[in-house]
Amino acid sequence: MSLFSQEIESNHDNPHLTFETIVTRVLRRECRSFLESILDGTCTNTEYIDIYVEYVLGQEADMAEWHREQLDKTKKKRPAEEDARDAKKMSTDD
Repeated sequence: MSLFSQEIESNHDNPHLTFETIVTRVLRRECRSFLESILDGTCTNTEYIDIYVEYVLGQEADMAEWHREQLDKTKKKRPAEEDARDAKKMSTDD
């Protein structure tokens, strides 16, 4: 019995069950199983492992780039804030 047939069979009394719901449930379960096999070391297909590692490294690089951009934005704001504080100090010192 296919995964889809099993899902339909187990939910045959649900009148609100749509094809999209079935597909989503099956894909979610299969993806979870696939990722678990990679992470626990039971996946034997090295091509899949390489694709996963490449994806994760890409996500890590994207997060690092975003973090650098946030730091740059913070650095750009600081001098202006310091200039405003210095100007305020000078005006109150007089």
